[in-house]
Amino acid sequence: LRHPAVPGPRLADAKAVKRFYREATAVEGADGWHVSLDGRRVKIALGRVTGDVGRRFCSRLDELAGVRALRERPGGDLAEWVGSLSPAMRERFAEVGLLDAPAKRAEVTLATMLEEVFKSIAVRDQTRVVYTQTRTALEKAMGAGTLLASIGPMEAERFRRGLVEAGLAEATISKRIKTARAFFKLGVRWKMIAENPFDGMKAGSQTNRARMMFVPVEWIAKVVEQANTLEWKALIILARFCGLRTPSEHFTLRWADVDFAGRTLIVHSPKTSGKAGREYRVVPMFAEVEAVLLALMDSAPAGAEYVFSELRRPRVNLRTQFERFVKRAGLEAWPRLFQNLRSSRATELAASFPAHVQAAWLGHTEAVAKAHYLQVRDQDFAAAAALPNTLDGCAFGVQTGADKGCQSATGAKRGSSQGRGWQPVAAHAAPGQIQPMTPMGFEPMSHP
Repeated sequence: LRHPAVPGPRLADAKAVKRFYREATAVEGADGWHVSLDGRRVKIALGRVTGDVGRRFCSRLDELAGVRALRERPGGDLAEWVGSLSPAMRERFAEVGLLDAPAKRAEVTLATMLEEVFKSIAVRDQTRVVYTQTRTALEKAMGAGTLLASIGPMEAERFRRGLVEAGLAEATISKRIKTARAFFKLGVRWKMIAENPFDGMKAGSQTNRARMMFVPVEWIAKVVEQANTLEWKALIILARFCGLRTPSEHFTLRWADVDFAGRTLIVHSPKTSGKAGREYRVVPMFAEVEAVLLALMDSAPAGAEYVFSELRRPRVNLRTQFERFVKRAGLEAWPRLFQNLRSSRATELAASFPAHVQAAWLGHTEAVAKAHYLQVRDQDFAAAAALPNTLDGCAFGVQTGADKGCQSATGAKRGSSQGRGWQPVAAHAAPGQIQPMTPMGFEPMSHP
């Protein structure tokens, strides 16, 4: 790359120009910036600029040429720099082969945009599965060859209505709408489509309370008895009493992460590995967990690295086998077999520890816990019914001799009209403020 021979008006002097020549990666040429690409020498006219601007442009252009030579796509801050260029400069880059020629907006199809989206995203395998489901649904509903310019809010609304008519759960519909909105947001950013047809559409809630169920400890004890290996017993117990995500967090657990002396586990989470400070979490080794881990360690082969060496094999279908254990225990399989184990533990811990503590142990935020994990149990109602009566001694209706202690609080004598219709609010009013109620309800018949 080389700066034009004629310096701009703000270049200090000839020495500065010569110094710039030495610092830049030079290709001979006196009429503009030149880059060598595929054995060709092409010109990028930048005009009169300062040395700092020229150096930065030189560095970026050199980097872009290297990426292009490797047949790769610009990423990171290089992609941001390319996106910040003027349309005219991007067109020039496309002309000389530094960028792909942008398709005309009217000619871009839904399939083309989605293909570019999937080339640009870097997500976990499970997330990619969800994205693929949304992509398939969009192409089926709108047509893969449909021009983006013809897709508007009405088509987006038809897509949502189709999901509802297909009988999908509200949480699934919400996820697909949000994912589709993200796809089209990238299309708008890449100037493939003028506006996002999903903007302004309410996606709905991704929380499905109908599928949440508290799994009692007694049920887990029966299921563990039916498990045919120690690894299966440990997997079930860790899911229920440590709230591990199954199977991702189980299968990353190493014996080096198990601290029997400190009674803790280091749990590495693939789900949160991309978030700073949340690559792993420390979980207490609860009493139910310690016993099974000790037994599993005693039976592990010498030099074993992972706690679950057998179940980690791809051929194992965890859900199907777990359902067999549940049926052998004389129980009916509950919805979301593994997630409700985690939800049940989150609910128990929330009843005994502060919200931020249980959230840190289970590896989610307090907001996520409220939305997706915490439940109201039958024993919560039973505990509320067993609470002592704090109004014990106060009679509602006809008072007895044993209730005389309450008369001074209400200001009503036994047998009086106020005593027969005692109102809790009246007990806090001054004697002169108690007024008879009008026969038409709470609103007065007329204003003073």
